[in-house]
Amino acid sequence: MARKTECYPFWNLEDIKKMIDGFTNKEQWHWRLAFMIGLLMGRRVGDTLSLKWSDLYHHDGKHRTYLEIEEEKTGKITYVFIPALVWKEIELYVDMTGINPSTNNYNNSIFPGTDRKDAAYREAFKKVAKEAKIPYNVNTHSTRKTFGYYGIKLHPYDPANLDTLQRFFGHSSREMTANYIGLSQEKQDKYSNDWANVMEDISEGRPVAIENTPVVTIKSNDLRDIIIKALKMPDNTDSLNSVLRKVEEIQIAY
Repeated sequence: MARKTECYPFWNLEDIKKMIDGFTNKEQWHWRLAFMIGLLMGRRVGDTLSLKWSDLYHHDGKHRTYLEIEEEKTGKITYVFIPALVWKEIELYVDMTGINPSTNNYNNSIFPGTDRKDAAYREAFKKVAKEAKIPYNVNTHSTRKTFGYYGIKLHPYDPANLDTLQRFFGHSSREMTANYIGLSQEKQDKYSNDWANVMEDISEGRPVAIENTPVVTIKSNDLRDIIIKALKMPDNTDSLNSVLRKVEEIQIAY
């Protein structure tokens, strides 16, 4: 049985720009918009391509603040914030295609076409990625993973960042989310590279220094409680060990 090939988020921001330019240069405005919505809102491809103008606009033409959508895969109703850049992309799409969502297109699909829109988008995506020479495996699902990956990178000191994304994706555990958005793979790659660097030093006869300074992440409320507890304790080794044990108990695991 053939093994399913894993797809990854866009590890490099430059690769995202290459994809945007690729769709733009081909004047594939519908696929550019699908790509950008996937990146900006983290929706599955099927949910994105099934969007109607009425999902984004009120009857009076005003912008909706949240996208209310029934997910094809889960059947769940979810609400997703619509950022300002989505509206800029829609404006570009409307200008380039001549489609006017405020007329009789209100209840029509944003991405007109046949029932094979998913396949058409996958094929267009594959071609642009190949021409952009993306050196790792990406597909139309990569935009959703990229949303999560950079959600972590943009908020590295938020102790609840992984919890937030877990809720966003509807995952059953933090570990599932970390695996899904590529954090686990990134950490595994780093471990491999770090060990390879040590082995290179050994093979070249250079001195090797292995630093082992533990770094833990805890929620701000927990940190406050620990500090208050520490201030009330006597100044001795047993007190310090007690505080450290408490930190180990409540640290956030990734």
